[in-house]
Amino acid sequence: MSQRDLFSQFTSFSVQTLLNLLEFLHSDSVKQMIDEIGNFNADFDPYTITQKEAEPYFNILNISHRMLKVTAEHPEVLAALPNGLYDRYAKIHYELSPWGILLEKVTDGKLPNADDREPEILKAVSRTRGRKLIAQKLYEGESA
Repeated sequence: MSQRDLFSQFTSFSVQTLLNLLEFLHSDSVKQMIDEIGNFNADFDPYTITQKEAEPYFNILNISHRMLKVTAEHPEVLAALPNGLYDRYAKIHYELSPWGILLEKVTDGKLPNADDREPEILKAVSRTRGRKLIAQKLYEGESA
């Protein structure tokens, strides 16, 4: 068997796998999942959230961060993604990222009670307010 024969089997497998993946990404079930992702709401009480409750929020933050990083490093991937998927992950990342340090520490068990969380909560609220102020100034056409 020649080198060409070895590579042709691998290449045809890879192309077929890629085509199957693209077909899956544009299927109705994935479109439904994208719609459900769009309904995501970061609605938790930072004072009372438990370690078990914080973990899914922290995981989805990490997933959205990885998705945004991949698309930033490889913008050509955006063309292959279903419409709305990038925007949904960007929205999740935008909502959860100010709370990321708090969620990580709660998930790791480093902030078990509300008194320990107070400094991180204040930092997260400050980051959230800062974002809103910058967005408002940009919307109004002022220099941020």
